[in-house]
Parts: sequence; C-alpha cells; structure tokens
Amino acid sequence: MILRVALVNGDVFDASDTDNEPVLDYTEDGAIGFVDGTPAEAALFAVAEAAVQQRVKDIEAWTRVHDEVHERDFPAIAFLLENNHVRCLEDAIDMVDQVIIREGTVEDYAREWLEESALQYPAMLSSYQDKEKRSLTEFLDDLLRHVDYESYARDLEADGGVCEFTFNGTTYCCVNVGDL
Repeated sequence: MILRVALVNGDVFDASDTDNEPVLDYTEDGAIGFVDGTPAEAALFAVAEAAVQQRVKDIEAWTRVHDEVHERDFPAIAFLLENNHVRCLEDAIDMVDQVIIREGTVEDYAREWLEESALQYPAMLSSYQDKEKRSLTEFLDDLLRHVDYESYARDLEADGGVCEFTFNGTTYCCVNVGDL
C-alpha cells in the first residue's frame, strides 16, 4: 500500500512505493482528510476520527496502518477505538493482536460454541462404551435443539465477555472483551 499525503503547499509525501494508493490530504485546520483508498481504509479512517472525537492529525499512525497492519485486522482496530479500549490509533495498532474477532453475530458465535462443545464432550469420555457414547451424543443433539440461542447470546453480551459490532457493512463479534 502507498500512503500519499498531499500537503497544503501542494507537495506530495509518499510513505511507500506500491500501487495501491490510499490518499490523505491535510485540511485547513492541519488535520488529515481521507481522499481516496479502499472502502475498508475509508471506514477505518472514519472510525478513528469519530472515536477520538477530533480530526486525525497523526500522519505517523496512518503510516503504521499502511506499513504494518493487514486489512483483515481493520475490524479489530475499529472495535478497540469504538469501544474505548484505547485512547488513539497508535494504541489500537499495538493491541490488535490481543483482540479475537470473528465474522458474524453473537448468536452465530453462541450456536457454534455450544455445538462444538457438545460434539467434543462424548469424545472426552474414553471410559464409556461406544453404545453409551452414541446415547450421549444423541442426548446432546436433542438437548441442543431446545437451546434458545438468541437468549444465550444476550446473556453472553450482558456478561460483558462478547460484543457484536459492525465495520464496513459487515457484522463481527469480539469474543474476548473481558480480557482486553
């Protein structure tokens, strides 16, 4: 990615030399304005600007975004900024590896987690005979059909361990909020 900033005096600063060109421009108040780039870059810029409730002025942080951060990590950075887990973009970049993000809703996560847990349980019972394991598996399958996943998802969010958010039109779920 190239980070190209057009300065007020018309000079252009290029931070790298590849073909993808997100373009930022200094505004009259000295802040950086997003001019051109990928939709994900534009979305992250908007989140960063809204999260700190001021115009983005830190060209070094945006240089780091384009030099060090893969676009798949943008949702994690957005989550950190929007939910006040960090004070600035630099801090979000430093913490991005600590965030566990998955695409989908909290209800999707709840369903998958419970189903995976139920499938692993019979395999852990090595002392049981195959017939007993099959019975247990059938019982767990029957039990899962009666789970209210929507209610369980609400409980997960209410407990503060999981959080659903949207970034760039896609719904994500942070599954380790309590650890941040």
